[in-house]
Amino acid sequence: MNENKHSWLKQNWMQLASLILSAVLLAVVLEQQNTIGNLERRILGLNNDLERVNDSVYSISGRVADGIEQAGQPVETSDLKPTGLDREQKALLAEMSVTLKSWQEDTKAVLVVKLGETSFEIPMAAAGNGTYTAPLSLPTEGQQELTMAVAVERDGVFTRQELGGWGYVSMLLPYQSNGWGGPVWEGYQDGVLRLSPDTCFDICDREYQSVRVNDPQFRVYRNGALVWEETAYLDPNLTQESYYTYYLEDTAHFADATAERPEPVEIACAPGDEILVAFACTDDSGLGYEFTHTRLTITETGPEEAAPLMSDESPRLHWPE
Repeated sequence: MNENKHSWLKQNWMQLASLILSAVLLAVVLEQQNTIGNLERRILGLNNDLERVNDSVYSISGRVADGIEQAGQPVETSDLKPTGLDREQKALLAEMSVTLKSWQEDTKAVLVVKLGETSFEIPMAAAGNGTYTAPLSLPTEGQQELTMAVAVERDGVFTRQELGGWGYVSMLLPYQSNGWGGPVWEGYQDGVLRLSPDTCFDICDREYQSVRVNDPQFRVYRNGALVWEETAYLDPNLTQESYYTYYLEDTAHFADATAERPEPVEIACAPGDEILVAFACTDDSGLGYEFTHTRLTITETGPEEAAPLMSDESPRLHWPE
């Protein structure tokens, strides 16, 4: 019996020891997991710190680079102002002025102009207080990109700064296209294209302010020949808000429900014909503008809007005699 009791105690002690050992191992594993978790959090924190340091370095580098770039640029401000039109040369007259950050009596400035594929230089005149000016005569014919830069000489040191560019010289003209709308056409049947009376056009100035124009007209060309033109109608409702929109037909029905809507404009055409809807006007100097509104191609199934031509980006000009 004593032998059985001894065997039972031995067996229980082994189970107890095994349980204690398991608990110790569990405690060790949990501690290691906790340690690993702390290490992971520390590593994550270090990575975040490193990212913040990198961001700070990039920010400082960017500011230093900007500072170096700005320090190497001699111009404080620049301005290109149109001053008039040369009717004989069909050119836009303008003046470029630059104000330098620092200057002295012997400082010289030269305006470098690139117009299309042609480049030329214009010596700039000192106007006082570090400002230098140069007159310009820019041809309006064709679509030529315009870019300018200024070269400055001070104490025998030359610096150059780009002043900007304009896609076309026409972007400097007094009148600019400010958008258009309307469904343009309402139908096509039996060789007749019906243009919507709600077709409209807006003009703005160089500051993108809506302007009231002289001699507003809508024109329709068929295969390059003028087949219809009428005075455009100014919507009186929008003029109260200093916004000027011109319509193909009278807009009385917009504000008066009892007024009849004008009939569409009918244009005879056939498959294969090219239709151009244009808006024309003149500015206060008498210069005439014709802007492309829409190009249509007449097909067997009706009109389809055609892709605009590159020349449509600028107005067609009509110079006064």
